[in-house]
Amino acid sequence: MIEPSHPTLSCVRQCQLLGLPRSSFYYEPVPATPAELALMAKFDRFHFEHPMDGSRRMAVTFERDRSRAARLMQVLHLVATYPKRRTTIAHPAHKKFPYLLRGVVPSYPNHIWSTDITYIGLSLGFVYLTAIIDWYSRMILSWR
Repeated sequence: MIEPSHPTLSCVRQCQLLGLPRSSFYYEPVPATPAELALMAKFDRFHFEHPMDGSRRMAVTFERDRSRAARLMQVLHLVATYPKRRTTIAHPAHKKFPYLLRGVVPSYPNHIWSTDITYIGLSLGFVYLTAIIDWYSRMILSWR
């Protein structure tokens, strides 16, 4: 979008009009070295075998500093697959319902059912296990 040989507008003025820092216009990216490409290939293979490991484990495994491991993971678009923090924070706009079973004791089968969702980590990712449970008999009625 910037024409260096524009007859009336200098490069500085064109950058100002576009809201682009001049350093971005003059920056020339440095290509990755063969050693860095080999390290990225190792990171990629390691991530395929251990998808739950992040930059800390990569740094320890390959004896690198964590910031470099994190940068290379970002370049390769590698993200550790595990449940992230703050997964159970309620949204303020969502309605909160009262707990209706306080003090109720299950006295016969099919009196009270509940559901449970469990995260299970696997070697190639993760799955969620959902189960419907009868409180009286503690039987699992259904699961997926």
